[in-house]
Amino acid sequence: MRQTYRKLAEYGLLLLLFVIPLSGLFRIDLAKGIFLAGGYEIWWSDFFIVLPFWFLLILTMLMLYTVFGMVFCGWLCPQNTLSEFSTKVIQRFLGKRAKIGFDSIDQENLRIKKEKMKNPLNWIIIGLIFFVVSAVFAFFPLPFFFPFHDIVKIFSGEGDAHVLSTYWIGVGVIFLDIAFIRHFWCKYLCVYAVWQYFFHSKGTMHLKFDKKREEECAQCTLCRCACFLGIDPRKTDTYSHCINCGECIDACEEIKARSGEQSLLSFRIGGGENGKINNGSGRKEDIWKSLRFPFVLFVFAGSCFLYGLWNYHPFHVSLVQDRNDISHSLAQEQTFRIMVANKSNKEHLYRFRIEGIEGAEYRKLPSWASLPVQKGDTLLRLKAGERKEAEFILNDRKEGKKHQLRKMTLRVVETESGETLTSSTTTF
Repeated sequence: MRQTYRKLAEYGLLLLLFVIPLSGLFRIDLAKGIFLAGGYEIWWSDFFIVLPFWFLLILTMLMLYTVFGMVFCGWLCPQNTLSEFSTKVIQRFLGKRAKIGFDSIDQENLRIKKEKMKNPLNWIIIGLIFFVVSAVFAFFPLPFFFPFHDIVKIFSGEGDAHVLSTYWIGVGVIFLDIAFIRHFWCKYLCVYAVWQYFFHSKGTMHLKFDKKREEECAQCTLCRCACFLGIDPRKTDTYSHCINCGECIDACEEIKARSGEQSLLSFRIGGGENGKINNGSGRKEDIWKSLRFPFVLFVFAGSCFLYGLWNYHPFHVSLVQDRNDISHSLAQEQTFRIMVANKSNKEHLYRFRIEGIEGAEYRKLPSWASLPVQKGDTLLRLKAGERKEAEFILNDRKEGKKHQLRKMTLRVVETESGETLTSSTTTF
């Protein structure tokens, strides 16, 4: 039953990762270089949303690791899901102890039946299965970066070149991964696995082997055979490659159930009798001590994130002076650029005004015809995610008069109440 739950968790996460961008909950727009959450645009300038969000994600993974060890790797990680599947395919066609690629580097007693090795049909079938799996799973990350209608066009042969190239690169990467790399990545290259050297303690959840009953399994290696990472569960230490999948526990429980006995292997949080373990009492209280600092950071990051959400503006305006004009500040005519953007997921009618140009002469430039600029209020309707830009030249320097610095403000106000939504100010 444990493995059934584990498989449901693994494939459930894959399904969730595919559904999240399709539902509009979260997506990344590569063309604009922004994040999309619920249809709302999140820019890098939304500092108190973007940075705390990633900190919260990292801290959540860190605290999960501190308590439950590498349970994420064994129960949720897509890399392990695909690696485990591909290993079973290889063993189905080449033998129960067969390993190919980098996974075979540190494995002992590997046995690949010669007749299966020499049969080219087995290799063709394995290659076809890996290609089909790669072609299917390469679609999963695409909705995070491209609109769904652009992805669908792949099937009609009218797909965008960027979407097609990204897809085929994904197919190639996944194929190489499941064919040659697999759990080698989990053991030696994954950053999350490296964390154990910094955040793993005696209290972190680990495998416990009942050494008092060690003689009962002197001739049994079923738990070791069940481990697809090639680990001997009876000899795991603090810095092992164990991903807490529970396969070995299930194997031991199955054979011990025949004689009505309990398994010699189990999960344990807190101190144990399981091989070499680093210093520390191993009590559960020690875990909470390890969690204090990351928990404080988590609360701080969460507070910043809530602050960012509270002060989020679904409408953005910017008013800047042309850099060339800034370097020639004595010029009579100065060029200004305006950009307005609707960051929300709905069309809105806005009223905006430019303040501080009273008494000055200005003229429009052809490039900003799509954005009307005038003295007084201007009504502007913007669709969801739409941006408009403008340029105009301002002349405020009368001959014979000494120029004084003035402030110019572009203010967006509510159409009915007149309340200021956001503004941008520059000095000229």
